[in-house]
Amino acid sequence: MQEQVKNLKKNMILEAARKHFTEYGYDKTRLADIAKDLNIGVGTIYNHFESKERLFSAFLSKSLREIIINFINKAKAEPDPEQRLKKHIIYRFEFMQKNEYFTREYMLLNPMFFNDIRESEDFPMEELIAFLTESIKVLAGTKKLVSDDYVQLAYNFIGLTDGYVKRWIDQGIYLPSKAEEAYDFFMNAIIAK
Repeated sequence: MQEQVKNLKKNMILEAARKHFTEYGYDKTRLADIAKDLNIGVGTIYNHFESKERLFSAFLSKSLREIIINFINKAKAEPDPEQRLKKHIIYRFEFMQKNEYFTREYMLLNPMFFNDIRESEDFPMEELIAFLTESIKVLAGTKKLVSDDYVQLAYNFIGLTDGYVKRWIDQGIYLPSKAEEAYDFFMNAIIAK
């Protein structure tokens, strides 16, 4: 029962934080404002999240979890593994660009962003790797790949797309315009010549 109450409070804080981070961005969001919206003290937020950065990381992880799980469920209906991979890149890049106001700003402040997000308990890393591995495995049934280590190729896929996101952070490129290029780059790297 006590654990349920704790989780309920944590989720209420995360929902209030969602409103503030999406409306005001990371820098302009204040924990005092979130606490005021919930009629709690700032200390209550610190009981659940050790810092504003950790609260933001938890908010973003939860948001990404919902998005990734939703995408995986939609993509499973796509029989063509190439289209699955391409749609994953498009979906991810569009999400990042659409939410630039709070994502890019935070990433600029936190060079360990990807590690923080992926190590959070909410991030569905196993589900994402399983989805990508299965897609690549199905692809291997139609094309000769440079490796039959599909899990490694899934991690390479994530690393490649992370590289494009990192360039977006550093140079401000329009990320969705790079989706096709990222897809082609990955496919050219994994298909045996």
